[in-house]
Amino acid sequence: FVASDKALIEAAKERWEKQEFPKVPGETEFVPLPSPPKF
Repeated sequence: FVASDKALIEAAKERWEKQEFPKVPGETEFVPLPSPPKF
């Protein structure tokens, strides 16, 4: 997901975690969001 608006990015992250995006044909596994970087 690409956006410059932080609110859109946060909304997309929530939708991803709730698995609200369409499935990729042929894929069965859910890929979780990566952990935030630790600086």
